[in-house]
Amino acid sequence: MPATSPSSSPSAAPEAETKTAAETETETESVVVAGIGPRIVAAVLVVAGGALAFVAWGELDGEPLAVGGPRFAPLLVTVLWTALAVVYLIRPAPVEVEPIGDRRSPLLLVAALVVYVLLLEPAGFAIASTLFFVAAAWILGSRRWLRDVVVAVPLAFGVYFAFTLGLDIRLPAGVLPI
Repeated sequence: MPATSPSSSPSAAPEAETKTAAETETETESVVVAGIGPRIVAAVLVVAGGALAFVAWGELDGEPLAVGGPRFAPLLVTVLWTALAVVYLIRPAPVEVEPIGDRRSPLLLVAALVVYVLLLEPAGFAIASTLFFVAAAWILGSRRWLRDVVVAVPLAFGVYFAFTLGLDIRLPAGVLPI
């Protein structure tokens, strides 16, 4: 009879890799319960959303709320934002903290945002947004220029036309005759 070692036996599993359901559940709960940060963020979002909804509702000045009107979309977004914040406050998602890799990324994103704001009027929303999306993707680690441009162009122009044609909100056209 051949001698078998415990590691070669198919039924032998290392004890360190097996966890009971109670251990796994406890670990998941400790991640959710341990972090008060997500609840603080959710509470701030609920308060801000409530305040913005109050202001948006006050802007109606007794006018009826029309679905196609210019006040409908901001009020709808604010109400949905507040509702999602309440859900997040009640049941926050587990958060895994990742070490900060590159400390320059937030500063570069702020710089890109400043350039975006400066380009918005002269270049127009669509061009400035396309450049910002590509720059932000690069800052955050993407090195696929073609894919980033292929995503950024329809996204920027889609948002532009959704606002200008769909919501009748004028965005800067810039150098493009659109």
